[in-house]
Amino acid sequence: MKLLIEITPTRFKYARWVEGRLDSLETLIGGSSAAEPPWASALARLAPTPRSVHVANGAGPVFRARLSEWIRRAWHVDPVFVEPPTESDGSLQIERYLALVGAQAQGLLPSLVVTADATVGIDLLDRQGQRVGAWTLPGERPMHEALYAQTSGVAAAALLDPAVVEGGFGVNTSGAVQSGSRMAIASCVAAIARRQPERVQVIATGRFASEAVRQLMPEARVIEDLALQGLAHLLTEARDRKSTRLNSSH
Repeated sequence: MKLLIEITPTRFKYARWVEGRLDSLETLIGGSSAAEPPWASALARLAPTPRSVHVANGAGPVFRARLSEWIRRAWHVDPVFVEPPTESDGSLQIERYLALVGAQAQGLLPSLVVTADATVGIDLLDRQGQRVGAWTLPGERPMHEALYAQTSGVAAAALLDPAVVEGGFGVNTSGAVQSGSRMAIASCVAAIARRQPERVQVIATGRFASEAVRQLMPEARVIEDLALQGLAHLLTEARDRKSTRLNSSH
């Protein structure tokens, strides 16, 4: 059994890769930023032990070292970390890159692929699957932090109660801050989609994907495991290339 792992600052996601398909997808909130991350106990319960582990790490080098050590001690295998190709845009994070691979592999073209987590990536794919446009926006958390840094009264009120939102509108301070940031993200995505010369479908993934786009674009398609599907596609391609080389050598 092969194990595929995707990590962002706010989420830890993993799935088995069995006979060329994803199986038993699990999502843990917290990611690399959690004070007491739940991923170690969740992985420890996995059975059978993975024969190989493939990781899309969007959480930085410190977490990479920590996860690598845990995997080696628990399963006695060396994890394989997937990176964007060197010729890609240097700002393209691994989750964003794999989401584009997943969209291309499924023929979701032309499209705006929205990757919504700590930051929001918006990428335009044409009918041939080429990346012909890209935008990057702050995500919910940096929006909130910027607001709280300048308005201590709002920050104090927002931290008193959990967010309450009804019909897309916040009914308390925390809810108003949350709905405002999500409306801002959705408005940007909708404006970019409208400006395209031909109609494009909006494909969203990431922790805040559904909240970020569905409010203004109910027709948007949310695919929670799009990046993992992209990772699985890369592994399938690598396996097929290896099989082709072996067959051609006989």
